[in-house]
Amino acid sequence: GHPALPALQGCWPLVQAVAERHATADVVGALCELYCKSMVVLRRLLLPLLPPMLMQLTRIFGGMPLPAPLECVTQAVEAYGKEDDESPAACALSDALAALVESVCAHLSSGQDAEGRPELLTSFFELCHRTLVFAPGLLLSLPSADALFDAAIGCVTHQEFTHTRAVLTFLCLFMSGTQDAGPHREAAAHCMHARGADLMRQCLVGLSGTSPPNQLRNLIETMRVLV
Repeated sequence: GHPALPALQGCWPLVQAVAERHATADVVGALCELYCKSMVVLRRLLLPLLPPMLMQLTRIFGGMPLPAPLECVTQAVEAYGKEDDESPAACALSDALAALVESVCAHLSSGQDAEGRPELLTSFFELCHRTLVFAPGLLLSLPSADALFDAAIGCVTHQEFTHTRAVLTFLCLFMSGTQDAGPHREAAAHCMHARGADLMRQCLVGLSGTSPPNQLRNLIETMRVLV
């Protein structure tokens, strides 16, 4: 085994406790950096620690919505998203995604300033996009997949370029699908059938002058994929 594994296992209770008791933005950032580097170094050797790690990240995010936990979960999806569907890793990833999607969708539908956290939204929709690339079934099988599609539609005419581009990139892949999405395409097709007209309307609103000029190409591509 890798010498880093027993070191991480030895300090694991301390790492968990520190993060729970001192959950500042700096501590959360350092914790996520540790987890990301551990995934790179340990790869599959980290699998036994993945479920509690993901559980902790979603719990932290619930109390302090920051980009860092989302980016850490994105890396976990890329590293472990192709594990067997019934494996502890796949179940933990599914639970984490469900919690994160529900949390962000609730925020976006609450009427609060949806555009006030552009970095958070960029990290969130990049997580959703990367999940569609690496493990589409994890996302498309979520009960909240339709709520996620609705939340993305609500962001189409946002003004900040980067997170809105992330939203449109996610929507395009959600609708066009990937080779691995086959068994789960029904969920995407259902969303397009139920809310496709709303998405087209938002794109047209954006093209009419609501969206900044540098976003127009992305809006047109989204309409092309929808049609």
